[in-house]
Amino acid sequence: TLYGRPPSLFSAQFIGSPQINVWAIDGADSALARKLAAPVATDGGKGLLVGVRPEHVQVGAGVGDLHAAVTLTEPLGRDFLVHLDVGPSSIRALVPAAQAVRLKAGDDVNVRVDPSQLHLFDAETGRRVEIDAGGVRHLDESVGASGGLAS
Repeated sequence: TLYGRPPSLFSAQFIGSPQINVWAIDGADSALARKLAAPVATDGGKGLLVGVRPEHVQVGAGVGDLHAAVTLTEPLGRDFLVHLDVGPSSIRALVPAAQAVRLKAGDDVNVRVDPSQLHLFDAETGRRVEIDAGGVRHLDESVGASGGLAS
């Protein structure tokens, strides 16, 4: 549960290797964050942090409408950690070795993130945000004010 539906940004960053990708809608990565969050944050996403785990980033021809440049590939055993630039923003993707060995620094690739795999957090408190079908935001109540689990 902590891995698949982290209650806070702290727990999302603490659990998992490689670490979760996180972008602020109101920060330097706003163009990428807004594009990723658009299907779920229909209010524009002001005040949100958008996260996705590297294994939920799909890389390859025809998989998405984000265009990225490969900057680095790191072998991690059966998978590679692929570093990508989307404009001024960076994404880390975990890619099976059979696919990653064909990728080289400088390659242009398409990238896709399934909106159901996104994790949204309140930028001020770090608490998980759920958005219901009506577009209303709800903060995860299992997290204390410090971002840790409530007792």
